[in-house]
Amino acid sequence: MCGIVGYINFSEALPQEVIYNMTQMLHHRGPDDYGVKSFKNFSYEVALGQKRLSILDVSADGHQPMQYEHYWIVYNGEIYNFKEIKEKLEKLGHQFVSKSDTEVILHAFKEWGEQTVDQFIGMFAFMIYNEKKEEFYIYRDRAGVKPLYYYENDKGFMFASELKAFHKHPNFKKEIDLDAMAQFFKYEFIHAPNSIFKNVKKLLPGHFLKYDIKSNSFTIHQYWNVLDFYKKPKLKVTYQEAKAHLKVLMKDAFKLRMVSDVPVGVFLSGGYDSSIVTAIIQELESQKLKTFTIGFDDKKYDESKYAKEVADLLNTDHHSFTCTDKEALSIIPKLADYFDEPFADPSLIPTMLLSQRTEEKVKVSLSADGGDEIFYGYNRYEKIYKYYYKMKRLGPFTKVLSFIKRKKFTDKFYAANISNKNATVEMLDIHHQKYKDAFINDLFVEKINKLPNNFTSSAYDDIDKFHRILAVDYTTYLPDNILVKVDRATMSASLEGREPLLDHRIVEYAAQLPIEYLFDVKTKTKKHILRDICHDYLHKDLMSRKKTGFTPPIVTWLRTELKEFVDCTLSKEELNKHGLLNIDLIEKAKEDYFEGNDNFYNLIWNTLVFQLWYNKWMLNE
Repeated sequence: MCGIVGYINFSEALPQEVIYNMTQMLHHRGPDDYGVKSFKNFSYEVALGQKRLSILDVSADGHQPMQYEHYWIVYNGEIYNFKEIKEKLEKLGHQFVSKSDTEVILHAFKEWGEQTVDQFIGMFAFMIYNEKKEEFYIYRDRAGVKPLYYYENDKGFMFASELKAFHKHPNFKKEIDLDAMAQFFKYEFIHAPNSIFKNVKKLLPGHFLKYDIKSNSFTIHQYWNVLDFYKKPKLKVTYQEAKAHLKVLMKDAFKLRMVSDVPVGVFLSGGYDSSIVTAIIQELESQKLKTFTIGFDDKKYDESKYAKEVADLLNTDHHSFTCTDKEALSIIPKLADYFDEPFADPSLIPTMLLSQRTEEKVKVSLSADGGDEIFYGYNRYEKIYKYYYKMKRLGPFTKVLSFIKRKKFTDKFYAANISNKNATVEMLDIHHQKYKDAFINDLFVEKINKLPNNFTSSAYDDIDKFHRILAVDYTTYLPDNILVKVDRATMSASLEGREPLLDHRIVEYAAQLPIEYLFDVKTKTKKHILRDICHDYLHKDLMSRKKTGFTPPIVTWLRTELKEFVDCTLSKEELNKHGLLNIDLIEKAKEDYFEGNDNFYNLIWNTLVFQLWYNKWMLNE
């Protein structure tokens, strides 16, 4: 795991410290090694930088930027099947000097070109510079586990693992994109390819960018699309055949993600996803697996006891931590240091603390994200199924008026038109929204004409209504919220996070299964097939309990321990620093919230997160 940066400069020559300073901004992503390289031409300059967290081949042979003939690479991630690819290349005459997967990528690209990535099983963001052809490629993994931002203006192009690196480049202009900012207040995160800044984009998962330096232009190509698999006819396999095949895929995917030259552990929450990852890996490993969990002082939010029960049964080397109020509250003022664009999922707080504690024991930890999106696991999916058929029985043009009652200040219920082919996706969008567009316009001083909506894209056409909501969440909520949270939280502690359930072979297969294999309608069982696999290792009575989120008691903290901090950070004087938001509306919401009105929690929390971000990245840099 690493942090990568680079730029092409077509304007006046830049001093060497520019690439150095950009790279140093990513020190937390890779404190073990550092490297930069510049290529100067009479008309342009290319500069590359990398901060390395040494996981595979921890020797100096893994140093980056790495060269093979006229190819150069900076790379963030892991190619888990690199040994198999290396064997293929050796049979073709390639010779290697290191044991790293980085060198394998370079040789593979020389051998197979743009299609090389099709052979990779892993998580990655890398840039390969072809010095001879004066072009480069930037790739991002299929699920979007590893981040990649890019920025372009008339003076050049730059890329980085995190936005913060751009702030050290003299040609970077910090201009807030109001549409993206409005999207943040609506959803708590910003959908790719948008970012908080104008002219900064996120490279979408499963895509690569090809830049031709001679013409100063680039094109973006998609090399993998999960929707292709959701659109295929459903597999004609029995339930038991599907279960057996998934189990084989999981064992191989999980085993690959244990490949490391440093200690590896697992985040164990005690739920189905992390439990099946832990159970299968412990079965494959000869030594006790290190597992890690975190709970809360407030027992209403604490589920660490379930993780301990699973760990005891599987006989792992278990470590349990408690996220105390004091520790959590100490993290909040520092959030903007690592989340360098506004991001307000409150579960990032315990995830950051868990990462800090875990890094004291291991350098790699497996998570279990993606299980809900792939196997129909969220409670919202069951509600959508239930309300869709309930309203359909009442008539094809009936609106769903009771799906989710929104905040009182919206003064009405949301509605979804059942006759619409996108009805289930509309319901999903309703769930994700914190506010309606009308309220967002009231919140902003400048009118927002139309907020971007990634949920109702025509790209999801030709997918049946219930697989469609999985496809939407997999391509939006998962990479733009869940994976952002885990990447920044683990990297804040210089801990590599791996995602075994996001092996592309698993989602490709699950996407082609009949919906009843994922959601048992008769018993209302979500993640039906994954649960059955888990029950082969852990008894049903131990696992069966109500699903809850990984959320701290932030609603209470903001009006108690954090009240003074909130009041100060969201004062009129502070909000006037940018003048982008309706201060009177926020003042009234803050007053009502402090008096006990939870309806205004999201507004207070989102505004607090934005203000912390603004103070850090717009005023102090």
